[in-house]
Formats: sequence, C-alpha cells, structure tokens
Amino acid sequence: MGFPPIIGLPSVSSGGGGGASDYLSTLTNAEISITGATTATINRQHVVTGTTSPYTVTLPAASGNAGNFLSFRFGPTLTQLSVLVTLDGNGSETIDGELTRICWAGESCTLYCDGSNWFKIAGKTIPMMGGINAVTYSTLVTPPFSVLTFNNIIINNTGQMCNIFTGEITILRPGNYMSHVFWQLDGSVNPEVMVMYAVTGLNGTINFNESSSSPVQLNDSPSVSCGPLTQELVAGDVITGYGFVTGVFSHATLNSSLHVVEVPQW
Repeated sequence: MGFPPIIGLPSVSSGGGGGASDYLSTLTNAEISITGATTATINRQHVVTGTTSPYTVTLPAASGNAGNFLSFRFGPTLTQLSVLVTLDGNGSETIDGELTRICWAGESCTLYCDGSNWFKIAGKTIPMMGGINAVTYSTLVTPPFSVLTFNNIIINNTGQMCNIFTGEITILRPGNYMSHVFWQLDGSVNPEVMVMYAVTGLNGTINFNESSSSPVQLNDSPSVSCGPLTQELVAGDVITGYGFVTGVFSHATLNSSLHVVEVPQW
C-alpha cells in the first residue's frame, strides 16, 4: 500500500526523467557542454571542462527567472596545471552575496534564483591546499626575520599554489584559509641561549604569531611552529614562512615546512 504525498513538498517521478511536478526535472535533460567563456542556459545541467586557460561562465539574468535553477559539474579535465572557472552573476547580481565564484575540477553546484540573485542549494566544494618543505637547510641570520627555504612540494592539489623557487604559497580564490609554518634548529653549530620564533607572512608583512624555546646545550635541536592561523584571504595573496633567533650567531635549520589549507564556506 502506498503512502499519500506530503502536502507542500514537490513530488518526484519514479521514472528516470522526473515528472512534471518535479521542481528539478529540467536538469535531467542531457548536459550542456561548456569548454570556454559563455552564458549558461536557465534550468539546465552543465558539464564544464576546459582548455589551458581560465575562463568565465556568466549566469542568465535573474530578473524574470525567480524559482528557476542552474547546475554545474566541473569535469576532471580542469585539473592540474590548468583551468579555474569563474561563475559570474549578470551585471551586479550576486551568487550567495558575491559577484563571482571560482570553481575547479571535481566540484559541483546547483543554484536557485529568487528573481534578484542566485543561491547555492546543493553541491560539492573541494578545499584548495598547498604544502612545501625543505630538503636543504635555511640559514637564519640575526637580525632580522629570515625567509625560510622551501624547495620541495608536499601537496599542491590545484597544481598552481606552490612555488618552490620563491618558497611561497599563492591563494587562488577568496575565502578563509589556515596556515602553519614549522622549523627546527640545527643545534650542532653555535649553541647559545636564545629565543626562537616561527611566523607566517602575508604579502611580505609578518604576522607575529610566535612560538619560542631556549636551547642551551650542544646538539639541542628544538623546533618552533606558528599556527594554525586562520585568515580571510583574497585571490593573489601570498603566504611565506619566516624564522628568527635572538642569539649572536647565524643558525641553520634542520627541517622546515609551510602548509596552507582552504576552509570551504560555499
């Protein structure tokens, strides 16, 4: 025996295509392929793949489209070395309060229109992350703060965030990010009473969030770290790791690492 429908909720057809009263039924039609800059089609599912360059997909005007939907699936050919896709509201129209949203491979979103703007009601966000460490020593001079050497990639899931030539991690899309820097002293040379610091830098400005210790014996190899430090960042921001010792001599690091991980909010 079947159950009566619940009043006030849309019904869904038991078939594969969705019934006339299914409020997302039009998204079950064949996907529209997008491979470059274009305007999306109202009430349709899109599969977004790509070329070798970023591009923008503009949303239809919200005016006159209250109650309608758009859906996007960002295909695997957008990954590594490659393509970030910007969803852009028409004119000054927003997507969950922002003029644009940057997406990349493996993500998806379904957007609802209220007639003025767009809102995400479903989908998947994959955090962007970068991690680099040192396979050779840094030399910390006193003073001032020294940029730590990072010349090996631990993780770089977008293929674009980590730069082992500059030892920096670059933010690709706006949002909240956690950063953490670590380094360990080579205490076999120039042991002395000192204070050690580890700090992160944003666009060349030091964020003085410190840790410290005081090695006093030969062969001590204490370590210090800073973070996780959560910040709201924008695309193009650059995170750097710094080390500092207050003693008289210059010192070498045994190990160092820098990690930056996105905290998804969309």
